Amino acid sequence: MISPSGRSQLRRELEKLENPISLKVFTSDIHCPACADTIEICKTLTELTDKITVEEISLDTQKELAAKYEVEYPPTIRIESGGELTGIRYTGIPAGGEFAAFIQTLVMVSTQTTDLGHLKEKLIEIQKPVVVRTVVTPTTCEEDYSSLVGD
Repeated sequence: MISPSGRSQLRRELEKLENPISLKVFTSDIHCPACADTIEICKTLTELTDKITVEEISLDTQKELAAKYEVEYPPTIRIESGGELTGIRYTGIPAGGEFAAFIQTLVMVSTQTTDLGHLKEKLIEIQKPVVVRTVVTPTTCEEDYSSLVGD
């Protein structure tokens, strides 16, 4: 799925990871044509760095874990750092134009940095629970790794 030159470029990007992270990948054998490719992409990342681990969790047979992680739809990736959920969930296959944003998210989680600038201070001021949803499109990211993982 990822070409040899793409693997080389991706390996360089993954060298930025500092702390280990775990990807909890929720899949289903029923009505999920993207699940197999999502697992393949995530497992490829583990071949390129020892900072990422992947656990596949079936929504069909592990309903209690799905409830614990508040996951309803496959494929969904929950990201853990230091054994704790980060609050970040990625629903859908991280391919095409979305791949760069997915990799950037993994680097930010691992390095515990963000590109939020002054917005981070405003977010800290929020005193009640909120849900922030970010929709990623191919033009959202500065870097485009879409050639590495096809649609």
